[in-house]
Amino acid sequence: MVPKNLFSEKLQRYKILIGGEWRRLDKVENSRTLKLRVNTSIDHLDDGLKRLLKKAEALYMEDLEGVIIVLKQVVGRDCFLHLKHLHIRKATEIQYIMKVNDDDATDKIVFGGLRSLTLEKLSQLISFCYKDRLEGFTSLPQHELPLFDELMELPCLENLRLTSINVGRIWHNQFSTLQNLTSLNIKGCSNLKYIFSSNSMAATLVHLESFEIVDCKSLREIIFTEDREEENQVLCPNLADLQLSSINVESIWHPNISCYVQNLEFLIVEGCHNLRCVFASSMMPLFTHLHDIQIYNCGNVEELISTEGITEEDIVNQILPKLTSLILKDLPKLMRFCHGFGSYLEFPLMKWLALVKCPTLKTFISDSLVSKETHTPLFNEKVAFPQLEGLTLVSLENCRKIWHNQLVADSFSKLNHLRVSKFDRLVNVFSFNMTKRLQNLEDFQVRSCHSLEEIFEAQVLNGVTATRSIKEPSLILYSLN
Repeated sequence: MVPKNLFSEKLQRYKILIGGEWRRLDKVENSRTLKLRVNTSIDHLDDGLKRLLKKAEALYMEDLEGVIIVLKQVVGRDCFLHLKHLHIRKATEIQYIMKVNDDDATDKIVFGGLRSLTLEKLSQLISFCYKDRLEGFTSLPQHELPLFDELMELPCLENLRLTSINVGRIWHNQFSTLQNLTSLNIKGCSNLKYIFSSNSMAATLVHLESFEIVDCKSLREIIFTEDREEENQVLCPNLADLQLSSINVESIWHPNISCYVQNLEFLIVEGCHNLRCVFASSMMPLFTHLHDIQIYNCGNVEELISTEGITEEDIVNQILPKLTSLILKDLPKLMRFCHGFGSYLEFPLMKWLALVKCPTLKTFISDSLVSKETHTPLFNEKVAFPQLEGLTLVSLENCRKIWHNQLVADSFSKLNHLRVSKFDRLVNVFSFNMTKRLQNLEDFQVRSCHSLEEIFEAQVLNGVTATRSIKEPSLILYSLN
C-alpha cells in the first residue's frame, strides 16, 4: 500500500520503483521514470503519484492483479504528453489499456511523444482502447477488434514489441501512423493470421529496419491483400534485419511485390515447416545487400531458390553478390541450394558456409530437379567460392563425395578452416586435383566418418601412385575406422 501524499507533484526529476524487486533501469536515461507493481488500476493511485505519472517520460507496469482496464478515465487530450516509453507486462486480467470518455469517443487519441511500446504476456487483452457506443465496433466480435484502431495515432513510435497477446489483428485497416517505426518484434501471438492488412499500410513503414516474427502459429501471410491494383509497390525499403521463427506461412515474399528486400542484410528463418523454398528466382536480383542467411529446422524445404518459370534471359552467373555467410541446418528434405542457373554460379564474397544435418543433400548446385548420378559430388563445377575461408559439413548422410575433380579456377583456394563430421558414405575427403587448392588450410577436423578409407585421394599413373603435398594443417581425427 502506497501512503497518501508521499510524492509531491513539484518533483522535476525522479526514478520511482514501487512493488517488489525490479531489474536495473534501462540503458536509456529518462529524467522522469515510474515502475509500478500494484494490484489496482492507475486511477486508484494516490493523487500525487498520478500527477507524477502524467509527467512521466518512462512508465513500466508489471504483475498488475485484478486490473481489467489500466487507465479507466483519460483526463484531457494531453494526458501523456511527455510519455516516451510505455511497457506493460505480466498481467493476466487486463483487457484494455485505457478507456476513452464517451464525449471523446470519436476524437483522435494521440501519443505524440511515445518512442517505444511493449505489451507482453497480457493473455486477455482485447484492444488498446475501450470505447462505449462507438459506431461500427459494437457489432464486431471481440476477437476481431484491432489492437490499435483508426483513431489512435503513434506518430513518433520507433520500437514496438508484442509478446504473448491473443489479439486477432494488430492494426485497423485505416491505421496510418507508423512512418517512424524502426523495430517491430512480434512473439507468441497465436491468433494472428497476418501482420499487415494491406500493401498500402505496409508501405508506410519507410524507416523499418528490424522485423522479427516468432511463434505465431496461426499466421498464414505477412501481408494480406486482395487488391491487385496495389501490386509492384516497394514496401519497407530500409528493412535490414528479418527474422521469422515458428510460423506457418507457405511463402515469405508476396508475389508481384518488391517488398522488404532492397536493403535486407540479415535473414533468419527457423521452424517454418510449410515452406518448400526460401526464395523465388525472379526476386534474386533484388537482394543486392543480403550478406547473412541462416535457415534452421524447416522440415519441408527442398531447395533455397526455386527456379520454376525461369527463362534463359533470367539466367545469371552471380546472385547474392554480398553474401558472406550461409548456414543451413536441420533441413531433412533439402536436396540442393538451387538448380538450373546457367553454366556456373559464383558467390564472390562468401567467407563462411555451414551445411549441418541435411541428410538428403547430394549436391549444392544441380542441373535438374532429379539427379541421375549416383556419386554426384557436393561441390561441382557449377559453383564457385573464390573467397571461402571456413567450411563446416556435418551429418550429410547422402553425400559420397565432397569435391568434383574439375572445379572453377580459384574456387576454395582461400579455405583455411574445414570441419567434416558424421558422413555415412564418404570414402575420401579430398580428391587428387583438390589438394593444390589447399595451401591456405590451417585447421582441419574429421570426426565420425566410419566409411572413410583415406583423407587424400591417391592417383595412379603408369602403375605409380602419385601424391601431392600441402602446407601441414592442424589436423584432428576422431572416431574413424
